[in-house]
Amino acid sequence: MIMKIAILGGTFNPIHLGHIAMAEYVIKNTDMERICFLPNGKPPHKDSDIIIDKHHRLNMVKLATEHCENFFVSDYEINRNEKCYTVDTIKHFNSIDHNEYYFIIGADSLFQLSDWKNPHELKRICSFIVCDRDFGENTFKEVKRLKSEGCNIQLMNMEKIDIDSTTIRKRIRDGLDISEYVPRVVAQYIYDNKLYL
Repeated sequence: MIMKIAILGGTFNPIHLGHIAMAEYVIKNTDMERICFLPNGKPPHKDSDIIIDKHHRLNMVKLATEHCENFFVSDYEINRNEKCYTVDTIKHFNSIDHNEYYFIIGADSLFQLSDWKNPHELKRICSFIVCDRDFGENTFKEVKRLKSEGCNIQLMNMEKIDIDSTTIRKRIRDGLDISEYVPRVVAQYIYDNKLYL
């Protein structure tokens, strides 16, 4: 049976309630049947000095998503000892089954697609779900342009979630509470393993 699966990739440093809310929104408001959380092993565009060990990040994603039967976690990029690019990951998923894979991004990433690795191939083999609060005229123009290049894009208008991992890491360093930003099991994991101090 062929399923529609949306991939939510990221560093998840750490995963937070904003990530979970976005995944739940996509499940409720599209015909996606499952959400695949895909932690990066070696993100190509981020400073690795501030990213904690990949296995801690994977463990936190597993803890944060275990409550929902529509969510699952892939360790594909975590297990690769090299920088991972979306086009290669999508080709991998397309090679292992016949499911339809979509990639969840924000509107800011929409304007950067042409800078991603092998953008023409990526736009041909990958469908995108773009989540943002309000789409401006420039977004609609960019979607029209990308669709003319054969890219399949679905826009999702959702409330902005004002949570980010940078703020969470700073709160931990400052000894402040993070319970309203991350799932309880993730907060406990961070404290137990003395992460981000």
